[in-house]
Amino acid sequence: EEQTILRYVIGNHTKQNDQGWVLSLGVHPEARGQQVGAKLIQKLVELLENSQSSEICLTVHPNNTTAIRLYKKIGFDVAATFNNYYLDNEPRLFMTKPTYNDRINS
Repeated sequence: EEQTILRYVIGNHTKQNDQGWVLSLGVHPEARGQQVGAKLIQKLVELLENSQSSEICLTVHPNNTTAIRLYKKIGFDVAATFNNYYLDNEPRLFMTKPTYNDRINS
């Protein structure tokens, strides 16, 4: 909108271990409150499940309660907490979501 990116999501499927990753999600303040982030994440999760990911992973800062609430709502759980995940002395929550593919193979 007028040369401004209002929303994006970036993900990846790692074939070596069949993991899907949510690498980044961003919603411009002007576009918040419209469930745009939820729709983007849900679509990315669908794409990663279709790519045969056995689980989907992400990291999030523990103070980002809005994002954590969104991720939990769509099935992510905190798997671990790291105090220095990116070697920047900032904490991160490591969250995972089993996929349909993982559930049928279990």
